Amino acid sequence: MSLQLVETAPSPLPAGLPAPVVVLQEAIEAVGLFLEQGGDCQVATMQTLLRQAQQVEGLALRQVAQVDLSGSWVEVDLGGVHRLVADATGCTVERARATVALARRLETDLAPVGELLRAGRIGRAHAAAVLHGLRGLDPQVVADSLEAVCAAALNSGPVTLGRELRERAEAVSEQLATEQRRRLEARKQLTLNETPDGGWHLSGTLNAEEGALLSDVLNRRMEADRVEGDVRSRPQRRQQAFTDVVRHYADCESTAPEVPRQGSNRAQVIIVASADAVAGTPGATPARVSGTSCGLLTRGELMRLMCDADISTVTLSEDLERLDLGRSIRTVTRGQWLALVVRDRECVVKGCHRPPSACQAHHVIWWRHGGPSDLGNYVLLCHAHHHDLHDRGAWLPLEDGRLLTPDGYRDTALDPPPPRR
Repeated sequence: MSLQLVETAPSPLPAGLPAPVVVLQEAIEAVGLFLEQGGDCQVATMQTLLRQAQQVEGLALRQVAQVDLSGSWVEVDLGGVHRLVADATGCTVERARATVALARRLETDLAPVGELLRAGRIGRAHAAAVLHGLRGLDPQVVADSLEAVCAAALNSGPVTLGRELRERAEAVSEQLATEQRRRLEARKQLTLNETPDGGWHLSGTLNAEEGALLSDVLNRRMEADRVEGDVRSRPQRRQQAFTDVVRHYADCESTAPEVPRQGSNRAQVIIVASADAVAGTPGATPARVSGTSCGLLTRGELMRLMCDADISTVTLSEDLERLDLGRSIRTVTRGQWLALVVRDRECVVKGCHRPPSACQAHHVIWWRHGGPSDLGNYVLLCHAHHHDLHDRGAWLPLEDGRLLTPDGYRDTALDPPPPRR
């Protein structure tokens, strides 16, 4: 059998399109040809094209909303505007439905967010995070919070934005929090299917407590098995850790069934809750499972977890434990670690959301350079970014716009990072 590649011409544009749309298509083709010929390799060109892509997507979503709200799609396809979107983009029907829902909201009650998208100042992921984060709230609450939401979208990544919005929403509505948990419980599942090549494919959905517990167990196992020169990827190491945990359980069950229930080194799930959340004060920030992006807990879940747990209290504003130790000790204490987990929640590098169980405490001003072992001089860094900083001298971008460097914090506006080595 032989394969032959056939070069095809782009599909002709439909007749009757507005002139600006035709011009846009011509401009896209011109840019493509320019880049194919080895055109501009500047970073500014790349960034501008990415911003323009966001703007075009914003305009496309506006058109989806207008077609949907006008009902003009009925003349073309009785199946719904989402089917037209699926045909045009090649996406699934579910994805197309989500696109139509997002487009409709960006033209109605979330119009300011749509304006930011069309201006290229945020991406679709930000807009989707806003939609999800505000879902289920009273329309007046949404309207009153839009200015703050837009400001947060401009200064946060999509994951961080979505997490913060869900926390605020569930603080406002206990009913919403309960409904969110009910939906999650309904989605929980675990599938294990044999693949044609003789392997097995594992997938599933867990709630916040279960996911944090599994993550902590696997990360502990991965760290215990870390060796020099290991070329396996992190997912490959996680798979081996999962297999080792299953084998350990099987061995314990066959030799001493009581061992798993009597082990003293219990996996750790850290719950962060304010006194108001514990007391059930209306409007209190919901309790959450530390190390998760959106692992919020209802008060009922919080009370259940507190029934059978070793409880440690961490207060950042009071000196229940000394959190500033100067040069008297080099390594992070348990009290500092818990406070650090509560404060940072995950790796502090922009776009990285690895949980505390996959992180280490890093001295911003290194110990050997005279840095103190104070909470203010610690940040959470995942193992990969910790190695980047120490071994490669990398400059790491943070969510607040600064850079973390081997010499401490730098302002990106004043100190642009050097080329990565």
